[in-house]
Amino acid sequence: MTIHEITASLPCARDKLQEIREIIVANAVMISEIPAPTGHERQRIEFITNRFQEFGLQNASIGEFGNAQAILPGLVECSHNILVAAHADMVRDEAGFGSGASVKSDATPEGLEYYEGDA
Repeated sequence: MTIHEITASLPCARDKLQEIREIIVANAVMISEIPAPTGHERQRIEFITNRFQEFGLQNASIGEFGNAQAILPGLVECSHNILVAAHADMVRDEAGFGSGASVKSDATPEGLEYYEGDA
């Protein structure tokens, strides 16, 4: 199933995400600019945890394995909460940690694939 198929099944989600697209991209760029090789991602995780708190997520914290986590509360009484988690170390490439990585601000969800389990 593609991201396009998922978002098409959620009529309001795509429009709501489009409204905050610039905020999402700006945060992705800021996060990607913080070096985070495996075992040394604390600064990036602290930044993400602070962003979780600034955006009103509840119980933002750093877990025992060094990942950020928070709860996005449901919008109405008796609705479900969403656990938001971030694993943030950089992927190593042949030239070093993350040296070939970049964030594309013109990327669209149509080209992305959704996978369950191992990719």
